[in-house]
Amino acid sequence: MSVLSAGNKCTGCGVCVDVCACQAISLKEDINGFYYPSVDADRCVSCDKCDKTCHAVHSENIKRNEIGKAYAFWSLEEDIILNSASGGVFAQIAKEFLQKSDNGVVVGAYLAPDNKTYHIEIQSEQDIIKLQNSKYQHSIATGIYTTVKKRLSEGRSVLFSGTPCMVAALYHFLQSNGSALDKLYTIEILCHGIPTSELLKIGLAIEQADHICKYRTKSEGWLKGNRTVYEKAGVKYEKKNRRTDFLFRSYLTMSYLRPSCYDCQYARINRVADITAGDYWGLNRQKYLNHNGVSLMIVNSEKGRRLVNDTSNIHVAPTSWRECLPYNQNLFMATNNNFFNGWKHVAAIRKLPLSLRVFIYQNGFTNKYLQLVYHWLTRPVCFFRFLGKNRKRKQLCKSVLSQIERDGGE
Repeated sequence: MSVLSAGNKCTGCGVCVDVCACQAISLKEDINGFYYPSVDADRCVSCDKCDKTCHAVHSENIKRNEIGKAYAFWSLEEDIILNSASGGVFAQIAKEFLQKSDNGVVVGAYLAPDNKTYHIEIQSEQDIIKLQNSKYQHSIATGIYTTVKKRLSEGRSVLFSGTPCMVAALYHFLQSNGSALDKLYTIEILCHGIPTSELLKIGLAIEQADHICKYRTKSEGWLKGNRTVYEKAGVKYEKKNRRTDFLFRSYLTMSYLRPSCYDCQYARINRVADITAGDYWGLNRQKYLNHNGVSLMIVNSEKGRRLVNDTSNIHVAPTSWRECLPYNQNLFMATNNNFFNGWKHVAAIRKLPLSLRVFIYQNGFTNKYLQLVYHWLTRPVCFFRFLGKNRKRKQLCKSVLSQIERDGGE
């Protein structure tokens, strides 16, 4: 039962579930709200396939691309960009991939009516909207790796989108498929980490809502986005005030991500997927600004270049690493801008009254005067922690930029 040997490196990708011929493994939420594999000892035959297929255990075997080329990107189609979190890289490429590929399929994350996120496949342009926008929660991907393998064996092209660890899991799962991989194209999101599911549960409880419909909107433009949309008694409404948007504030503390996210093996300048895409934070607004959203797109491989070249109705402008790297930390290092690592304390926090849990998770108050007092009291601690972590980030960023320039990058 070596499936658990990944320990805190486990990303919850679920590939071990797909590879188990005995159906002895399932993904279950642990006491801290993170998905981990669970083994049925009565079914397990100790074949060790789960361990051999685990990308977290064998990360050194994951092929990485050469340092890619960075671009500012946005879709020129209004319906695409308005329903996307930033510039619409994935959705625009996916739309034309389905139009032009021979019986191709697209795979991505879908926020379902049960408030969980699943990785699903689509084969119609009308279904692209299901896969658009950010989902700040774990995506359950069990079964999708087997589906992708089946589609490739049928000779069909597949465009797969997910977190870097999910892309790595897929590649490791398919490593013996040889030429079938020629029809696999991958887009990874520029991931900041996967939070505990407890945040969503509390967010729904605070709002007394039935569903979460969307994590980000552009009702006031891209730069003022990050507003959550809920549904209550059949009525959808948007949280206008960030100060009272629990999900927005608690996620941005970065204090309750799964442990593997703080030591992410894929937050490196040599990326795994054909294309890396995320919000272009820190962009030069005079050069690149589009109020409906701008994506930072890193083209990492020849396949990635083909995807972009085959996509029309887009604005693509080259940008330099010196412009984009300092403001997009997860391109070169794991998340470290958290107040403290609270992932192991979620089970204990669950036992507290709701108001106290809200205070702990979002590190502040909704009352602006109490919040000022809180930040004044914690400022010395935050200041010294920030200095140390910011120094580490700047040093590594400088080192990576030097490496890119030595290798002839821009």
